Amino acid sequence: MIALRFLPYRPDVPTMRSFAVTPLGGVAIEVRQDGAIVSLTLCAESGDGDTDLFVPIIHQVVSAITDLKRTAEIAVAPCAEGLQLDVLKAIATVPRLSLSSYSHIARLAGRPGAVRAVASCVGRNPVPLIVPCHRVIPLSAGKQLSRALASPRLLGNYTPDPRLKAEILRMEGYFEVENLPSINFLS
Repeated sequence: MIALRFLPYRPDVPTMRSFAVTPLGGVAIEVRQDGAIVSLTLCAESGDGDTDLFVPIIHQVVSAITDLKRTAEIAVAPCAEGLQLDVLKAIATVPRLSLSSYSHIARLAGRPGAVRAVASCVGRNPVPLIVPCHRVIPLSAGKQLSRALASPRLLGNYTPDPRLKAEILRMEGYFEVENLPSINFLS
């Protein structure tokens, strides 16, 4: 579980980048001097950064996803405002072993009629994994959850590779048959 603290984005604060190879592939991270994560990018298995200083943070984030007993407290300061920031905060409320629809996130963000705009904001999440946008799926998939989990292409798109969304959900325990009845779909 990841406990998030949202801090304001400040472009005047210097940042540094790190890269690490994880069970999810390459992960690049950009962190401010105060420790707030500005961006996290899932990328190819090679990359570089300004420093290796933040590699432990990358592994902490991935471990909080892959180890159901592990928790992490993380400060984020994503480059987001208005609807984008409201959507990120709404996504952050979706707990592990719950999935949410885009329409549910739109309601939480205070924009119930803006489902498509909200979906675009979900797709532009600058801190995936930390703000768990992989837990947001189309309403049609949620209505047939067991079928969607069996056929990951129904779960919706995910950058950089749609199959990665299913892999992240698998690591969180969504594909275990014994967990299926306990998965909460927030529509």
